[in-house]
Amino acid sequence: MNANWVGRAELGRICSKLGAAICVLVTVAANESAHSQRRSLAGPVTDPGTYNWLMFHGDRARTGWNPNETVLAPSNVGGGSFGVLWSSPVFDSFSGTVAHVYASPLYVDDVTLTVPEFAGRHFATVIAATSNSYVYAVNAFDAPGVPAGTILWRRFLGSPGGGVDGSRLGVLGTPAIDLTASPPRIYVASDVSDGGRDWRLYILDLGNGNDVPLPNLPLVMNNATVSPVNQNPPGTFENPGRMSQRGGLNLSNDGTVLYVPFGGYSDQAAGWMIAVDTGTVSGSPGILSSYAGGHTTGTANGGMWASGGPSIDALGNVFVVTGNSPTGQTLGSWG
Repeated sequence: MNANWVGRAELGRICSKLGAAICVLVTVAANESAHSQRRSLAGPVTDPGTYNWLMFHGDRARTGWNPNETVLAPSNVGGGSFGVLWSSPVFDSFSGTVAHVYASPLYVDDVTLTVPEFAGRHFATVIAATSNSYVYAVNAFDAPGVPAGTILWRRFLGSPGGGVDGSRLGVLGTPAIDLTASPPRIYVASDVSDGGRDWRLYILDLGNGNDVPLPNLPLVMNNATVSPVNQNPPGTFENPGRMSQRGGLNLSNDGTVLYVPFGGYSDQAAGWMIAVDTGTVSGSPGILSSYAGGHTTGTANGGMWASGGPSIDALGNVFVVTGNSPTGQTLGSWG
């Protein structure tokens, strides 16, 4: 997906996920101004037709289903009113490398901003993260003095690691948003090379993109922090040049545990699932446990590659699909 990605055509692809309000805007241009008029400078918007899209495919079960959808039909998505609505500025490059948006964009219908320029104002917001280790909050609808597509805040997480096919490897997996936490927050993982290259987990304030005021952040995920709590030993959590955090992040039903999946580039590593204490109750984020897809080092073994990441059912059971593994039956291998 090109970094200059937000427009009516792109929103159309995800509008069944984003709810009736944004779908009406996409398919019936006249409703754009009505939505803008409802969105006040200081107060929240009550719109029962909308639907927040807070993680990959919208929910913990990864259903991709919006039960509030009442507008989409072949007649209105195929007509002449369907087309580009707006486009964000091109997202930031890094050392001449253009940004790629591998992570799915997310949508929150009502975000109260705390950045100085927009402090106290409410916006429908698209959250996007790039391979160059940037996270953006983008205005989804025209508001007084703030056109749709305006970047409301941006956060640079640090110098993105590596390079595959000429790109960087910053944020690849879809973040997860928790609106019930205080403050509402974004969980996002990035391959960052500053201070030593590692995968790091960031917990950002949805209102401004800053780190939430909790200890241990960003949380480093490497062999020293992950392997000691591995529930399928032995196993080596390889360096970021071999490990990819491609799968979407997911949250336990009570929001206290975040699940972060990994796979290996070019069959060079076993897959891993990391369970993280989010700090919403304990006040101290940290790695709770991990699970290696296999015992081998430097070879494919149970990579957790799927872009959707793990799914979680209503009982809290976690499900994940794995990739290939060494041939034959190998104890502890889940590929």
